[in-house]
Amino acid sequence: MKINKSYYSGSKLKTVDELAQALGQRPEILIKIATTADSYYCHNEPILKESGGVRKTYFVKEPLKAILKKIKNRLFNKVVFSGFLFGGVKGKDIKSNAGYLCNLGKPKALLTFDIKEFYPSITKEQIKNIWLQFFKFAEPVADFLAELTTVSNQLPQGACTSNCLANLIFWEHEHNLAKSLFKKNMIYNRFVDDINITINSNYTKHHLSFLNKTIISFLKNYGFSINRKKLKITPQTSPMITNKSVTLNNGYLTAGKLKREAVRKNLFEYLRNYKNNIQNMELTAMYKRLEAQLKFIQYIHPNNTLKKMINILEKHKPAIRI
Repeated sequence: MKINKSYYSGSKLKTVDELAQALGQRPEILIKIATTADSYYCHNEPILKESGGVRKTYFVKEPLKAILKKIKNRLFNKVVFSGFLFGGVKGKDIKSNAGYLCNLGKPKALLTFDIKEFYPSITKEQIKNIWLQFFKFAEPVADFLAELTTVSNQLPQGACTSNCLANLIFWEHEHNLAKSLFKKNMIYNRFVDDINITINSNYTKHHLSFLNKTIISFLKNYGFSINRKKLKITPQTSPMITNKSVTLNNGYLTAGKLKREAVRKNLFEYLRNYKNNIQNMELTAMYKRLEAQLKFIQYIHPNNTLKKMINILEKHKPAIRI
């Protein structure tokens, strides 16, 4: 398996005028927006984390939102991301993320690391360095883009450019980490802030200790740490779950048993409400959630039972739409 370093194949922008031309914007408009960029970032309702605490996300107002889309479509579309990066990469998803971990067959164990407070820990200076060193843009352009793509000195979770930038935060050395682990018969990949490593040969506590220290040391060099509560080591005798939903089972992908059982229960509850003629906005919302869950599981783990469940649901569409 070849492990490549991410790279940018586009033009090296030297001035703000060149950037404006690349984005199809007038320079004076870009400059005006950049000087007040923070004001276009607004907080969404806080999301409660399963592990406790709150996740803060943002939505972006126009006209900055349109500019960020152009940055993503015209600059990041010329980035070739390393093969071990999956979150927010075109053509990749949690299924291909899990499949990558099975490249050497049935794993002996799966280690999952969660990077603590990942987005809030990424600073404007680090983002500037990506524009400056990775893209090799001139310093005025790097400064300008750092202003547009950060808020309050951090990377905003929710902006369309943030996943791409988060993928590049370790661009200088992450491929070397992946290579060194592969030589030890281990596969490394990252889904934004989730690091997954499969061990594909017999291992001992020494190997696990080595991996733990290696990842902690690597992240520390960039100013990050792991969430120790989420550190998980799963042997092949137990379901090896990635992204909270996809199970690596004998080298094949399956949707977790608990997830499948939960969806069956939700379908039963939905049909009970439908047959009792409870037609309201809540039923419609339940329908949409259930439809998405069923189609996701069918995508991960196709089988006739799920197909039948999807057909049953589709025959019982609610009358009220939202």
